[in-house]
Amino acid sequence: MLLIAFSFGISQSSLSEIENGKFSPGSDIILSLCRYFNIDSNWLLTGTGKMFLEKKPESENISEAGDEPSAADWQLQAEQAAKTAASRSESEALAGDVAALKKQVNELFGLVRGRMDVLEDAMVEIPVFMHRVSAGPAVASSSEIEEYIKLPTVLLKHPKRSYAVRASGNSMVGAGIHSGDLLIVDQEAAIKHKCIVIASINGEQTVKRLLIEDGELVLAPENSHYQSTPITKEMNFSILGVVMHIIRTVY
Repeated sequence: MLLIAFSFGISQSSLSEIENGKFSPGSDIILSLCRYFNIDSNWLLTGTGKMFLEKKPESENISEAGDEPSAADWQLQAEQAAKTAASRSESEALAGDVAALKKQVNELFGLVRGRMDVLEDAMVEIPVFMHRVSAGPAVASSSEIEEYIKLPTVLLKHPKRSYAVRASGNSMVGAGIHSGDLLIVDQEAAIKHKCIVIASINGEQTVKRLLIEDGELVLAPENSHYQSTPITKEMNFSILGVVMHIIRTVY
């Protein structure tokens, strides 16, 4: 049994598993089987022809027919069998590691997809209006929507009554508002003294800090080069919303 296993380049346990039907031999083992027992491989695969060959071919792994293998043969074949068994064990271990890694990756993707669904549910779309509000003199406005952006719902107290618009000019640099900044506006937010608002004066929009003093309203800039605008009864004045957040692209 040991000599046969050595001749096939496998361990005794593997040969035993083949005999008991627990392991299917590969083509290399089948070929070694045919050479060792002088069996016609065509007969073994198709069932046609004669079972045994006329003359047993010489094998590179065993001595001449009828001769016992030498000690060197035994050592060489043992080393080959050990290498084959070790290689097979390493391959099986690697296959197990790969399977485990694939399982972990699939589980990770499942978690990521789950988190993405949660994040998607936690986002809300708001419109970005095409016109710009002046951080300077008031400018004409329009109701055209340029695009929609998604923001986390935690940033918006009234998501359905919020929108975005870009600032133009430098009258509010002291409040951190620069030309091109995206202003997130809440139309339902409470209007308080010193809040920053989007205001409409005679159909033109501007962004300023609202001052409420002794019942009077004043739109104040955050730049000493600009003057405040007191609100009078003659003006067609309205507050369109309170600026809640500023989004700036820095690159």
